[in-house]
Amino acid sequence: MDAAKIYEEDLPPSLKEIRDLVGITATLKLVDHYGGIHVKVPSKHFSSSPLVGIVGHRATSELVQRYGGNTLYIAKADKVLRALRNIEIATRFDAGIPAWQLAREYGLSERQIWSILTRPETLRGPRPQQPSLFD
Repeated sequence: MDAAKIYEEDLPPSLKEIRDLVGITATLKLVDHYGGIHVKVPSKHFSSSPLVGIVGHRATSELVQRYGGNTLYIAKADKVLRALRNIEIATRFDAGIPAWQLAREYGLSERQIWSILTRPETLRGPRPQQPSLFD
């Protein structure tokens, strides 16, 4: 599955509007930092604004122009973040990182890793084979 489709299908409407304004990278940074809470957008762009440190000057400027002086709710977007994590896990598995190591690094069970590797957003070819317990 194309990552852009995941964003389109799974982003809440409020985040789609922000994505259209500042791009997906800045939007995901906002979600990572502020997901699940309300954020006051300053009425003027200042270099010292916390937003600058999170999304940069250009995105902060766009946010101030559109939403300055207002409070925005930044949705958590768990479904999108989980899909991105799963894609990252599959990419690392394809690069040779064993499932047991990925499980440890992501705080998941090895069984969950094998399940992730067979989900639609992570399928890249033939289904990966889980090692047999009896070999």
